[in-house]
Amino acid sequence: TKFGCGQALCGSCTVIVDKEAVRACVTSINDVAGREVTTIEGLHPSGDHPVQKAWRQVNVPQCGFCQAGQIMQAAALLMDNPKPSHDQIRQAMSGNICR
Repeated sequence: TKFGCGQALCGSCTVIVDKEAVRACVTSINDVAGREVTTIEGLHPSGDHPVQKAWRQVNVPQCGFCQAGQIMQAAALLMDNPKPSHDQIRQAMSGNICR
């Protein structure tokens, strides 16, 4: 997981805990004890989660700083809501900052 701002402001460190997007930089290991934690590396064994595939297909990657957090936030949104509206997408992704 990428370390970004260390203050849960940029979203670069986003992981999924029990199907919910969480900022790892401000989450204690004790807070996730016994819970399911998924990092970008665990999203899909070969990097072929639908969000990862779409990311590559439309050439989203640029510098890569925010990429893992953006993907994890989007994956968490789709776990909760498989067909989000544009407004729901904007709201869910608003906490992830692209440099």
